[in-house]
Amino acid sequence: MLDKGQEKDWFGSHLITTFFFLCAIALVVLIFWEIAQIRRGHRPILDLTMFRNRNFAVSFLMMFVLGFALFGTTVLLPLFVQEMMGYTAEQAGLVISPGGLAVMAFMPLVGFLVSRVDARWLIAIGLTTLSAALFTMHSIDTQASYAYVAWMRVFQASGLAFLFVPINTVSYIGIPREKNNDVSGLMNLARNIGGSSGTSFFVTLLARRSQEHQDRLAMGLNAASSSLYQRIQGLAGYFQHAGGRTASAAQARAMANGMIYQQLVRQSTQIAYLDVIAVLGFIALCMVPLVFLLKKPTGAAAGAH
Repeated sequence: MLDKGQEKDWFGSHLITTFFFLCAIALVVLIFWEIAQIRRGHRPILDLTMFRNRNFAVSFLMMFVLGFALFGTTVLLPLFVQEMMGYTAEQAGLVISPGGLAVMAFMPLVGFLVSRVDARWLIAIGLTTLSAALFTMHSIDTQASYAYVAWMRVFQASGLAFLFVPINTVSYIGIPREKNNDVSGLMNLARNIGGSSGTSFFVTLLARRSQEHQDRLAMGLNAASSSLYQRIQGLAGYFQHAGGRTASAAQARAMANGMIYQQLVRQSTQIAYLDVIAVLGFIALCMVPLVFLLKKPTGAAAGAH
């Protein structure tokens, strides 16, 4: 459903609608089945009673958002530089690779701090940094340099590095030691489902916002506009004699209209990318207040992790 939703027009597709209802029904059945297993004294596959623990429930949500933002930004930046800036796939991979190096560099520091500093502060720093990086990236345009794009990815990654270990650490608080494996499994599930949802959300929002901006910008292309007329005439004159060949006036005008349309699509797509970046930054910022719902980590909790 998430992978093919945008491609199949979501609920306009019988296939996607069918899978949505199958998913919803299966989740409801899972919940009742697991509750029944607990009441019978059996060990459930997913111990849903852990969600009664406030720290675990909030940590689960934060890990979901972490996966959402991580995969969303990891898909967003390479697509932007390839589609809008003309990078090759190799160049796109290289320009985001410093972000991975930044995570590797910060992880030992975070591991050192997590046993000495309240993990809640580390999470707040990570979310604030991630949000600030995304809002800063909101000013990016197609003229941005390679170094600027790389540093933007490092800025994002530095915030993500402060989230993985601290969120996992606080998720164990108040959970019996024998349920550590359950915590680990559910936190990995949250990150993976968040990643799938983030990618799907990004692709869908980008397509929808691009179309909306395209419609809005097209409204400004009034046939009676003198500036538009002069622009088309100038392009038509250029195309009519470009490359040493003489094209007909109709062909040149068609090429000029095509060029105007390409510019319209390009501009609407760039604005749509900025919309997605702003939404991701806002989501990360909204997670900061949830930090205050977490209980302070103890030595035992850190040790269990």
